[in-house]
Amino acid sequence: MAEIKRANNLQYLTLKGSSTVEKFYVRSGNPSIELSMNDIAPYIQSRFNGKVFPMWLFTKHGFYSTVCGRQGDGSHGQPVDPDRIMVRARLRSHLEVLKERFSNQLANCEIMEFTGTDYAFRIFVSKLIWSQVVVGLTEEMDYDNFKSKVAHHQGSEGADYEHSLYEVWSVMNRLQNHRQQVEEAPVLRQEDEEILDRIWDDIGKEDK
Repeated sequence: MAEIKRANNLQYLTLKGSSTVEKFYVRSGNPSIELSMNDIAPYIQSRFNGKVFPMWLFTKHGFYSTVCGRQGDGSHGQPVDPDRIMVRARLRSHLEVLKERFSNQLANCEIMEFTGTDYAFRIFVSKLIWSQVVVGLTEEMDYDNFKSKVAHHQGSEGADYEHSLYEVWSVMNRLQNHRQQVEEAPVLRQEDEEILDRIWDDIGKEDK
């Protein structure tokens, strides 16, 4: 009998014998039920309505841009592989921390450096494995203010990342404010209202 406790990441049960086998369990009330490998991906997609592969992912560990990876070394010109995810980062340290946090899933992923490209650092991983990482990131959320969590989690070493988050927030806030200004009716100044009143008075006199 094995006790499966609540955790902030995916839990695997390793059975050791003539061969080592990893099992995947899902908490369902008091008991935990085992899912087969064929059932893991459908479960994850049904739980999160299929929206488990965001392109831009801001986390307390770092910032990641994810797209379908190309075949081979991922260079331009290679066909796209829909079952392969390319996880890109601006900073190598962000991928290093992610690999350490999800060592069961990403330990064998080599961080590749692409000098002169938009994102300099990348790893390649199967879509199934990446979906497990995204679920783990969701499960570990325990905060109500993201930027403050990053500051607390990364400390002074993450000051540049924290500052960048405030800049992103500012840009998106301008988008929201601009949309509100477009949707709201224009407010007339007092002198504009007086001009309109005189125009309507003149129109009324002409009608008479």
